[in-house]
Amino acid sequence: LILVEYPTGGGKTELALHIADSLINRYGLGGSYIAMPTQATSNQMFGRFGHFLEKRYPHENINLHLIHGQADLQELYQQMQARPQREGDESGLAAEDWFQNRKRALLAPYGVGTIDQAMLSVLQARHHFVRQFGLSYKILIFDEIHSYDTYMNVIIERLLGWLQALGTPMILLSATLARQNRQALLEAVGATDPENALDTPYPRLTVVAQDGSVTAHALPQPESRTVAIKAIPPDDDSLLEAILPLYQQSGCIAVVCNTVDESIALARLLRTTEGIDSDDVWLFHARFPPAWRAEIEDRVLDAFGKEGARPEKAILVSTQIIEQSLDLDFDLMVSRTAPIDLLIQRVGRLHRHPRNDRPAHLGQPTLLWREPDIGEAGLPCFGVDEVIYQRFFLLKTWLKLRDMTALRTPEDIDALMDDVYSEDCEREQFADALRAALGDMNLDEANSAFRGKQYVIDEPANQRLIGRRNAVLPDDEARHVTTRDIRPGIDVICVVDASLRQKIERIPSKDDLATLLRHKVTIRNAQVKTALEALPEHMRWAKKPQLRYARPLIFKGDSFKVPDSPYSLRLTREYGLEIIDEEGE
Repeated sequence: LILVEYPTGGGKTELALHIADSLINRYGLGGSYIAMPTQATSNQMFGRFGHFLEKRYPHENINLHLIHGQADLQELYQQMQARPQREGDESGLAAEDWFQNRKRALLAPYGVGTIDQAMLSVLQARHHFVRQFGLSYKILIFDEIHSYDTYMNVIIERLLGWLQALGTPMILLSATLARQNRQALLEAVGATDPENALDTPYPRLTVVAQDGSVTAHALPQPESRTVAIKAIPPDDDSLLEAILPLYQQSGCIAVVCNTVDESIALARLLRTTEGIDSDDVWLFHARFPPAWRAEIEDRVLDAFGKEGARPEKAILVSTQIIEQSLDLDFDLMVSRTAPIDLLIQRVGRLHRHPRNDRPAHLGQPTLLWREPDIGEAGLPCFGVDEVIYQRFFLLKTWLKLRDMTALRTPEDIDALMDDVYSEDCEREQFADALRAALGDMNLDEANSAFRGKQYVIDEPANQRLIGRRNAVLPDDEARHVTTRDIRPGIDVICVVDASLRQKIERIPSKDDLATLLRHKVTIRNAQVKTALEALPEHMRWAKKPQLRYARPLIFKGDSFKVPDSPYSLRLTREYGLEIIDEEGE
């Protein structure tokens, strides 16, 4: 195992690709798989990896696949799927037919996809051993390895243990890895004495050899970078007061929200604010149908990527979707409170690349931090953000940010991570609140770890390839074995025009299936989910795994009334899918 810890934008991915290529050629490995945190990051990495392979092997036929639930909707992958199979001396990228089956995809020599696809190889899912075999002769690159919760880490650590037993080399990448997570990852692959390597200064490269010995190497320090941190009140008027004069002078501004609903509300506010051109406000979140989301994703990357044709003025309102692995560059960033490592990731998209056209008034990379409201006993109220992030980490991050006017990278990263992610609660008048939050978090994490352990297969030391079941699980992996510990949702197919309505009235062909999936959205609102589950399942979709439990929703204009509930759904290209409580907000 090779673990690379280096600041955002410093070239970790390029380093990993060259290390992987060297190991493949030295040891005769069959290829590589790059495991990314999200579909959006997988899509971008797919293009980068394909470009690397074409330059590295210009005279060879490269079988490369994009592997995630919406891969067939990605334009470059569609083009590669449509290419005829190459013969003889023909060279270039292709996605060969046989490997396009979702359970055989990991058998392809080269792949990019979500980490979930690799995790399924150690879960009690049907044919998990096929996926495991597909990973066993490759080298695996795990990007943003810090970004997963307790439930996922249980599965990932079991995955690393199996890969180690199978002799599969691994490269792990992170800019912000907490000390205890680092130790757990090293121990998962049999590190005999990881403590000896934990105190090597950041940035660093750590190697676990086949015999379990650990060596850590300090990497060359990158040029120091300082991001100014300016606190602003949490209300919308204060936000507008802060960014309006900056926007009017020009520049590319990112406003990062912690929830989809907040991002929609904020985009609507900005688009109706005097002095802001509504066309300059962009919205990017996960509750757009994939057909529309792909267009937005491409537009965002084309505008704010390294070689982007940057607009003179723009405000991108986004969820956390932009904080990991996407190579984006903004002149100014606004964010609510999030755990410190995620804030570091977000500001990694500030002044990411040298530019001659950076607006002079935004010449200093700056984070406008929207402070939380302060309630009783001087404690912050994080609201719905506590549903997403642990209050303990939000509190400790808040305590650090109160005293910060700047973030220096890489100098501050290790100390900030060690402080926020330690269990130290001694903070004067806040000690009791921290201890209470820590107790709640430990209970939540124990429950999450327990759930994760129910789904993983046995340890490799027990020499059971199939694995002993820890729980009595139904055979249906789509509904019961899950890679993410998130609120269960229901998939809906948003029928927005007559052509889609025709497709739901017949058994879907392969082309019909692809079109319908381009209009699929997952709804996790508990009340709406319950109401929609009462609708009958679509009998014509029973034999299509991707649609089996989905419900077709026929929109009238842009609206759908949820039966027997106070809710309605609104779907527009401007805002995506909105959930409207007609009796409340």
